[in-house]
Amino acid sequence: MEARGFSTEGMNMRRSSVSARESYVQGSAARNLRQPHSVERSYRQQIQRPVRRIRIGDVIGTMIVAAAFAICAMMMVNYVRMQSDLTAARKSVARMEVNLTDLKSRNDARYSEVMASVNLEEIETIARDELGMGYAQEGQIIHYSTDSTDYMRKVTGTN
Repeated sequence: MEARGFSTEGMNMRRSSVSARESYVQGSAARNLRQPHSVERSYRQQIQRPVRRIRIGDVIGTMIVAAAFAICAMMMVNYVRMQSDLTAARKSVARMEVNLTDLKSRNDARYSEVMASVNLEEIETIARDELGMGYAQEGQIIHYSTDSTDYMRKVTGTN
């Protein structure tokens, strides 16, 4: 093979060797196989990690974030509770409005019944014939005036 200008040494490098430590990478970004590399770590190095010290700033920052989260959670719960109360109040108001409308219509119906049942001529007849009432004479009417329009006192025993 050296007759064509190829060296067998270069061919051996191009072959991919299947070993645990080396692998062949084709291209210009291939690593230098002659330099030692530590691809595999020992079991102890993989497990052992450096111990990180807890700083006070980290603890305070975590506490601040936890407090902010707790405050937001309480605000959301309070908001949901207020929404629930508002919905219940709106339903209650709607029920009361329906009840009010029903009561008004029943009241109007009763008023119409009462007004329809009142006959002024019948009342006058009963008052004259059965009770002995009549229209007032000229001397029976007493006119008076008051100083105050909001209060009136009943006078009894005057003829």
